[in-house]
Amino acid sequence: MIYKYNDFKQKVLDIVRDDAEKITPEEKERHIQEALKIYSKHRPRELVKDVTGDSTYDYAIATHLTSWVKGFSLIKSIEYPADERDPSYVDEWLIYEKQDGQYIRLLEDVPAASETMRIIYTALHILSSQIVSGTFSFSSVDNSMNRTAGSFIADGLFVGNRIITPSSDNPGPFTVKSVTALKVIFCETIVTEIAAAIKIEVETNTIPESDQDTVCNLAASLCSGALASAYAHTSDSTIGADSVDHRSKSQEFSSRAKIQKQTYLNHIGLKEGEIPPASATRDYDINYPDGTDRLTHPRRQR
Repeated sequence: MIYKYNDFKQKVLDIVRDDAEKITPEEKERHIQEALKIYSKHRPRELVKDVTGDSTYDYAIATHLTSWVKGFSLIKSIEYPADERDPSYVDEWLIYEKQDGQYIRLLEDVPAASETMRIIYTALHILSSQIVSGTFSFSSVDNSMNRTAGSFIADGLFVGNRIITPSSDNPGPFTVKSVTALKVIFCETIVTEIAAAIKIEVETNTIPESDQDTVCNLAASLCSGALASAYAHTSDSTIGADSVDHRSKSQEFSSRAKIQKQTYLNHIGLKEGEIPPASATRDYDINYPDGTDRLTHPRRQR
């Protein structure tokens, strides 16, 4: 089962067991998002984006790779042209900085408008829940008021200033929370046009189901560490027994934090302090089996 955001938060609370509520809900939220960033470094989200050529060598990252995070994301491969039986990958490219942002600059290739590049890149994972409000106009003849949430979204629902559809950035699930008719306008064709106020709950969780529980443990370890620090610095009591109790709870949560973090590391396959490789390489055969040269990347150009 893919956790919704509230399911994830509840799982973290169940692990931490902060009965005295020493840390605020806002602090717990921040620890969950911090855990998500740490996990993203260990197992980043990989996205595939097909980019249509436009007879140039520069392609704006902000336009084409919408989940790209500067300083974090990496391009793993650029297949060009895409969908060839024998895949061919671009060897010569770089991230080029311009005044208006970052670009992928191809140093040897210039894809035409009839050609496609397939770019695989890394991005941060997303775990969120938000209510999006806006308006949507439709005619009475399509019976839209009786449509399911899924059909609203599948067709592309205009909410506020953007189209809400499933995508790599917002895979869903989507839930239409409310639909309220605002006004009715009769056109010349006697078709009723309805403008509705719509609220959609967008749940986004890109953590693979197999890793959800271990990321909960990582978030719990951050919360437990914060609790250990909170109890260690509690100085409002003048009773010796209370001071001892505070030290005991500090040690208890510190111990829990270590166990919870180790549970996470064991699942990911890392040791404490170990840094995973940022990228991997693969050795591709550069010549055809019969020894002849490639047509597009001959040896004299390598």
